[in-house]
Amino acid sequence: MSRRPAATPAALAAVEHGLSVLTGAGFPLGRALDAINSVTLFALGHTSAEVGTADTTASADWIAGQDPERYPLLTEAARTCAGTDDADRFAHAVDAMVTGFEQNLRHAPQEQQEQQEQQQQEQRTPEAVRPEN
Repeated sequence: MSRRPAATPAALAAVEHGLSVLTGAGFPLGRALDAINSVTLFALGHTSAEVGTADTTASADWIAGQDPERYPLLTEAARTCAGTDDADRFAHAVDAMVTGFEQNLRHAPQEQQEQQEQQQQEQRTPEAVRPEN
């Protein structure tokens, strides 16, 4: 598997478009890029994890055969196929990430204001009296 980012004109155009949409919605540029990278890396990781796992029945059967007193929830999930739909799991995770990004965006103006105030305070405070981090 390649460890370098895809730096093709098409990939760059897709990222540029995503950044345009997100910054247009109010995301600061850095957070927009973080969001795009997070979803991209999640999709790549999810895809990598699914490679070679076409026969999920065998693993579900194996888990269902474990001691239900020791693993009651896992064995029930395996017996009922709860949480085994890859597409549903992927959609749920992406939805959770997007919801989190939205929450961060709502708090971004307050955080930006606090950062600006801190920077202004640091500019007014002589270096000799600044606390060390």
